[in-house]
Amino acid sequence: MDSRIFDDLRRQAEELSRRVTVPPDQLAGCTGSDQTKSVTAVLNGRGRVSKLTVHSGWRDSLRPHQLAPAILEAISAAERAHVTAWADASADRTREAPAPPPPTPATDWAEAPFANHTPTEAVQELFGLLENLEKEIESTSTGLLALSAAKIAGSSAGRHVTVTLTGKRITGITIDDDWAGYANHQDISGELRGALRAAYEKSKRHAADTMAASVAPRIRRLMADPAALIRGLGLA
Repeated sequence: MDSRIFDDLRRQAEELSRRVTVPPDQLAGCTGSDQTKSVTAVLNGRGRVSKLTVHSGWRDSLRPHQLAPAILEAISAAERAHVTAWADASADRTREAPAPPPPTPATDWAEAPFANHTPTEAVQELFGLLENLEKEIESTSTGLLALSAAKIAGSSAGRHVTVTLTGKRITGITIDDDWAGYANHQDISGELRGALRAAYEKSKRHAADTMAASVAPRIRRLMADPAALIRGLGLA
């Protein structure tokens, strides 16, 4: 198999990724609020919550047990704004992107790494390669699915607020209603941010442990150097 085929596939993938990948600084600052405007959420360029603010007059519109749902509502509104901003920016990049370069002509069979193989041997080598990659990709996919479904909880130092992540998304917030009934709005915002940081840090450690046990790093190393991959398979 000609390594230039892998090079072409990689270039095409990189071009597609470049067209749909928007620099994070263009997406930073997307905000959302609940219906009562009692809570505001701000996302960073990667779509994670970077700031949660409970405003001073929130008790005029919400009861303590309604605060956590209002926070989740504000986060959802910010996420919708982030998706809209990404879609608009991606469309602009696609319109402005130059046409992709033509693929590299394939090497003649006589010049290919399979030149010393019979057609049957070459096909067997290819099937072996594809079978191994399929197994590795399946293993990695299983790990990534488990990672995306993992629930990670982090609590504030005061233990009054707990934030739950499913994958990278905030899917649950619990607040001590009795405490929220009298706490200063700045203290509530502070404990929210503390719980969020704790959840994100635990999620990051969990992701690192999961990926370290997967074969994804190996696949990336193999595909980053197609020529080395072919040599390693004994096809060159």
